[in-house]
Formats: sequence, C-alpha cells, structure tokens
Amino acid sequence: MAHSQDLKQTPFAAAYPEGVVEWIDVFGYAVPLTWGDPGAEYDAVRNRAAAMEFSMLLKWDIEGSSAVNVVNSIFSREIRKLKSGQIAYGVVTSESGKMVDDCTVFVHGPEHLRVFGGNPQVGEFLERESDQTVTVAQRRDELAQLSVQGPASREILQQLTAADLSNDALPYYRFLTDVNMAGMMVQVSRIGFTGELGYEIMLPVAQAQQFWNTLFEVGKPQGLLPAGAAVVMMCRIESGMIMADLEYDETMTPYE
Repeated sequence: MAHSQDLKQTPFAAAYPEGVVEWIDVFGYAVPLTWGDPGAEYDAVRNRAAAMEFSMLLKWDIEGSSAVNVVNSIFSREIRKLKSGQIAYGVVTSESGKMVDDCTVFVHGPEHLRVFGGNPQVGEFLERESDQTVTVAQRRDELAQLSVQGPASREILQQLTAADLSNDALPYYRFLTDVNMAGMMVQVSRIGFTGELGYEIMLPVAQAQQFWNTLFEVGKPQGLLPAGAAVVMMCRIESGMIMADLEYDETMTPYE
C-alpha cells in the first residue's frame, strides 16, 4: 500500500519489504502502522527481535563551552554530573511548568550534547538559552535511527561488530560512538521504547538502506522482523512509557 504523497519518506523506507497495509503520519513522515500481522510483529519483539524506525524524531546537537549549562537550563534532570557516554531521560516544561516534551539527552562530552524529542519548541528553548559560545543544530535530515528490540537483539547485532555489546560493556542508558558495525561507523545505544533488551543504531542517512539489508541478512535466521507503529504502541504501554498527546499535553504538569 502506497503512502500519501504529502508525507516524507524516512531514510530506511526504500529498504522496507513489501506488505505495509497502512501508513500513519508521524511528524510529517510516512511510518508503517503494520506489515499486516501486528500479532507476529509483537511476538518478534517479545520473543525474538524486531526492527523499528525512529528517524522521524527531532535531534539537536548543542556544542560549545556552555553546552551543558544550556541543556541543563531547560531539562528536568541534572546533567552536569553525567559523564560522556551516558544518557538521561526527563522532561522539558514551559515557563508555567506545563509539559512540552519528554526527551533524552546524550552526553558526548563537556562541550557536546544531543537532545532527542518530538516537539519543535524544545529547539526554540535551546536557541533562547544559548549565547555566542554555543551552537544549536538540527540533525534529523542527516541521521537515520533504527531500533532493534527483543531478546535476540544483542546476539544479532553482535554478529555485525567486534565491539562488545554485553551488559557490562554497554549498560542500559549508555551509548558508544564510532562503532564499526556491518562495515559502517555508527552510534550504538542501549535504549528503547519496548521494555525489552534492545539497542538503537544511528548512522548517516546515505547508509540506511545498506545497513537495513545487512541487518536482515544476519537476523532473518533468528526470526528478525520489521515492526510498525502499532507494535511500538503496544509495547510502550505495557512498559509504562509515556507519549505526547496521549498520556500528556501542554495543559498538564509533570506531576499530573
């Protein structure tokens, strides 16, 4: 089933297998709701592994001598004590204390952080708090983002890299940069939206299709399937993970 021409195509879409039965609009991008059997996709997440795309999320790079202070000024978590390679989850609120977005912050170093979210207002807040020592750059058009979730996710991805993806080497809410995976330099994060063991892979948009094809060549014997937004919703609800406009809106405080 073809999606509306009014929607943009995600970086991995050209590699998607046939069979998408419905598309939905996520931030102006066409995202598969399901490949026709959400039960099978759900089973893959819970018992084997599934791949789902999150490239449509907004990604801001904040760089400069005051980068940490800029992000810290709008984020609900104290990030000044975090080390490189750590990830923080929290919320961004308006000046009146109402919810704007729930976001993750990746600490690349004392002068480089990357913020992931869905509300463009977060970027506006970052720009507002910045001074001449800091730059804020939106990177969504440059970076593809693929989540591989499920009990077999580590085993599948480990076949593509010499980097150690074990829990000791890469605990939950940690990430590694410049990892050679399937012959491509990627960022690997221990994070996800399912409550299962899982990883997110970030790489240049131009390499997305090649990575998808290589991943499925290796993962298919272990039952790897593509999963659509319907399964993401099932898994994140079961895992108690919130989503804007469903569990909260801009009339609510974080406590509500």
